[in-house]
Order: sequence, then structure tokens, then C-alpha cells
Amino acid sequence: MSVTSSSNAAANALANELAAQRQRARSASLRFNLLLGCATAVAMAVWLGVPVPTIADDPELARLLRGMAAIKAAIVVVTVAVLHWRFGRALSARLASLYLVGAWLISGASMMIWQLAQIPTAAFSFHLGAFVLLATAWRDRAS
Repeated sequence: MSVTSSSNAAANALANELAAQRQRARSASLRFNLLLGCATAVAMAVWLGVPVPTIADDPELARLLRGMAAIKAAIVVVTVAVLHWRFGRALSARLASLYLVGAWLISGASMMIWQLAQIPTAAFSFHLGAFVLLATAWRDRAS
């Protein structure tokens, strides 16, 4: 009887260790995808973002929009930090993908605003990403 209980305990310990290793690998993958996706969104915004001449020629409007973009960039930094922490815990694939899409949207949109390009589209993208993040966080029961 003691041999069976000790072998069960060893099997449970092994199973727990394998589950922990899988969780660490998944967390690392999610964190990598978060950073890579945000960097890609920013790079695409820089590459595609041609400033609108009427906005770029008005220094007061350009300063106002770049100030707003700086505030949005601060929101992106906080979001990435919070998601980096959240991805360290168990999370469903659906919620993880929604978190990633929301973060990618707001990071690309904030750079588009900084570039003074496609302001209406960038504003829509930022608010859509923020809504996706907030709705996902609201549905995330484990956090």
C-alpha cells in the first residue's frame, strides 16, 4: 500500500512539474508575441505613416496631436507592462489572443497619431483596441 501511494505521489509531482514547465513556455511565448507584435505595429505605422500636409504645416495642431500621442504611448507602456504580468498566469487561448490584438491596435495607432497620419483611422483603431482590452479584462475572471 505504501509503495502505491509513494508512486502516486511521484506521478503527481511529475505531472505538476510538467504542467508548470508548459505554463512557463506558454507565458514566454505570449510575452514574446506581445513585444514582437507591438514592435511590428509601430514599424508598420512608421513605414506607412505619411503626414497629412495640412496638419504638419500647422505647428499648434501638430504639437497638440503629438502631446496626445505621447499620452497614448504612456498608456501603451502601462498596458504592455500589465499584460506582461498577466501572461505569467494561466490564461485561455481566446483571452490571450484578444489581449494581444488590443495591445497591437493601440501601439500602432499611437504611432500613427505621432506620425500625424491617418488621424481618424488611428483614433478609431486606438479606441477599438482600448475597448477590446477593457472588455477582455472584464471577462477575464482569473485576474
